[in-house]
Amino acid sequence: MPEKYDTLKRLREIDERRQRLYSGGLVPPQAVDAEEALLGAMLIDKGSQNRAFSMIGPRTSDDSPFYREGNSLIYFAMLSLADRQEGIDLLTVKNELLRMNALDKVRCGSHPADGGHGYFDGVDALVYLTTHSLVTTVNVESYIRTILDKHMRRKIIEISERGKLAAYDNAGELLGADIADWQMNDLMDAVTDREQTGAKHARAAWDELWKEIQTPAPDGMRGIPTGIFAFDDMMGGIRFGEETVVAALTSRGKTAFATQVAREHMDRGGWVFVTSLETKATKLLLRILAAEMGIENRALERGDLSTQEFVDVKQAIQRLKGLPLYIDDSGSRTPFDIRTELRRVASKQKGQGLVIFDYLQLIGGVGKFESREREVTTVNRQLRAMVKDFDVANLTLSQFNRGAKDDREPSMSDLRESGAIEQDARSIIFLHYPYRNEDPVVRRVEPVALILAKNDGGQVGKVECDFHKHLCRFTEHGSTLDSVAMRRQGLTSVQPIAGPEVTEDAF
Repeated sequence: MPEKYDTLKRLREIDERRQRLYSGGLVPPQAVDAEEALLGAMLIDKGSQNRAFSMIGPRTSDDSPFYREGNSLIYFAMLSLADRQEGIDLLTVKNELLRMNALDKVRCGSHPADGGHGYFDGVDALVYLTTHSLVTTVNVESYIRTILDKHMRRKIIEISERGKLAAYDNAGELLGADIADWQMNDLMDAVTDREQTGAKHARAAWDELWKEIQTPAPDGMRGIPTGIFAFDDMMGGIRFGEETVVAALTSRGKTAFATQVAREHMDRGGWVFVTSLETKATKLLLRILAAEMGIENRALERGDLSTQEFVDVKQAIQRLKGLPLYIDDSGSRTPFDIRTELRRVASKQKGQGLVIFDYLQLIGGVGKFESREREVTTVNRQLRAMVKDFDVANLTLSQFNRGAKDDREPSMSDLRESGAIEQDARSIIFLHYPYRNEDPVVRRVEPVALILAKNDGGQVGKVECDFHKHLCRFTEHGSTLDSVAMRRQGLTSVQPIAGPEVTEDAF
């Protein structure tokens, strides 16, 4: 019985920790009467069992919402029976507690001085739950909400105490920003009642997988499309909860590629958060506007527009204002700063999010590092964890090393100060210009190789496309901008406005 023994031991440790925590005389937030009423209802009603398992879930002893140890053990016994698809009643729960060597740890009731019927142990405690407690199946959800609320309050107090002790520890290695970061993460877990421990039962994951299988994927893919059909077919889109690195040489369209994906995502009802440490928010919006309007970005920047174009641009800006796009261009940022802003934005949004980090090497780490490579590696892992925690899609833009050239196809070693980027990222995309021409006129439309250098669980390869630099837009190789605009009209209420088209044949 080592597993059951560990559970009992862990529950005792938690109770001892609670006693130390509340040794100042304050009574911990608790609702023992609601716990007993819920367990009593579960002993006599299958609907109450299903509701409790759904709302409370398959917890671990570390995260049991029940305050009294015996009540936790009864719940775990019921959960074990449910896992084996066995019936739950007074007799089966008693036998399961015996199997767990835990029946003698169960105690219910209250002191007569408090108006109770006294305390009941073992089997008598189970009988008490079905006869003396306020058993009703009508208020089960109310009992559960009360239990979870008291549990959350206890966690908040415990997290605050840990943070206070860490802050007082001047000899410790943690910086104040680190303490604040993990404390905010723990508090957010408490508020959202997420599991804080490592391993958990796969039941919920199986249910989630089945839900995904039953739900048809939009456009045949689970991720966000890039707008390049052949590439999307190969990659399956930018996936949620995973880091996707987009790397290229300086001024090779990384940000334009990211804003194009952002626009595709917002067309489908998603929201976007951009951390831009190099480019001002107005410059990013200029690129979106140029791609939207089909008007050269330089003409927009200079205000070199006809009277009708001024009217069209004003109308387009009014429409684009309604997009759920959030840009942080504050300059110097750490992963801690970004997480704080992302949490603030995500808490107000519905639907799925896309987070863009522009770009990786400009995001600073907190503390001292033995090398720049180590700092970049640490920062990237913190960003990757952030993406997973918030379950958002991601584009992390990265620079190539200075040794990388256009005349050869890039490789993983070209990732600047790469550290463990190659190992950490789930997908890596290279933008390569094999036929680059330095003539600014000819370069208005350039052939680009979109190289999927890494794609966990999928195929890798490359797809040729065209980059319309003056319009900040990537298209299928050889396709016209009019065909792209027509394809997008069915996706969004913010319709692109026809503008001058430039093709390779014009030069």
